[in-house]
Amino acid sequence: RVFLSMRRSGALPNEYTFPFLFKACASVLGLYDGRQIHADVKKRGLDTNVYVQNTLIHFYGCCGKIIDAHKVFDEMSYRTVVSWNSILSAFVENSWFREAIEVFLSMRSSELEPDETTMVILLSCCAEMGNLSLGKWIHSRVIVTAMVVNCQLGTALVDMYGKCGIVGYARLVFNGMSDRNIWTWSAMIMGLAQHGFACQALQLFKAMKNYLIELIM
Repeated sequence: RVFLSMRRSGALPNEYTFPFLFKACASVLGLYDGRQIHADVKKRGLDTNVYVQNTLIHFYGCCGKIIDAHKVFDEMSYRTVVSWNSILSAFVENSWFREAIEVFLSMRSSELEPDETTMVILLSCCAEMGNLSLGKWIHSRVIVTAMVVNCQLGTALVDMYGKCGIVGYARLVFNGMSDRNIWTWSAMIMGLAQHGFACQALQLFKAMKNYLIELIM
């Protein structure tokens, strides 16, 4: 509504306007509105702006239009790490796991280094595929490149090892994390429960409740 008011007022949108609009469309899965805005972007010659393209990939990915997302990605003359992460996320969130791995291999051949977000997306892919060997390799890259294992990355590692049945590794990562959220605890509890460690899962659930109570107080 604000954008329509902006148009009626005569103010012209620019490359900073459209990324916010595509994020808004992505959050409500507004495919029709997003396509109209995409047409407006093309008319204004802003379809080659990397920030606009990155959010456009994210928008199409959220709406399940992977072919459209990949087309935008393929047409990019300049890509940032966010560009690669956006298309990787679009693939993984829509269960195109093998395609995601292929894109990552292409990213490896470029000059850009993956960041923590890249690793989180790939670990999610490994967890869903049960690809332990790739998951271990990604973990090794995290260690070798001295990436900061923040809450999000740590949770992804716990989830991957848990879903691949390597509960001991999941527990090692979990115990080494200084910052945990509800998703971290849930990933560890689920890993234990799925592989026959029911008593340990229940004990960890009690520990989680105590941890959360301490945070609140």
